[in-house]
Amino acid sequence: MTPDQVISASNGRVKRTDPAFLESHKDYAPVNGSHRLTTGDDASVSFYFKESRLVHVTLHFITSHATEVPRLLRQTYGEPIFKEISSGKYTSDKTEWRSEKYNLHIELTEMRMGLDYPSLSITYRPLFEPTQSGL
Repeated sequence: MTPDQVISASNGRVKRTDPAFLESHKDYAPVNGSHRLTTGDDASVSFYFKESRLVHVTLHFITSHATEVPRLLRQTYGEPIFKEISSGKYTSDKTEWRSEKYNLHIELTEMRMGLDYPSLSITYRPLFEPTQSGL
């Protein structure tokens, strides 16, 4: 999908990131030369593009149902290929799946920063660089 296709499919909820912001943060961008679109809601989705092709999507949200998310990901993608669990009040756990069936690498990050509910991020990237279409 292209940036315009994502914006159209979202019925205007997805917005383009200010190019000046992207330029000032280019060293930290997940994909060099990317364009970023985001919903900006409490639960948000960021779409990352390279050469006008969607290359990865990250969902960000805080939920009281955090324990359900890894279970649902396991149900969909099988057992994870990597799991890193930290301990303490302020933690960041990471779990990763690889799905050749869906051509996806899925990464779940659970951050607990002393909040009632953890902040979750799920990133979807293609396993193999698509030649034409992106995600």
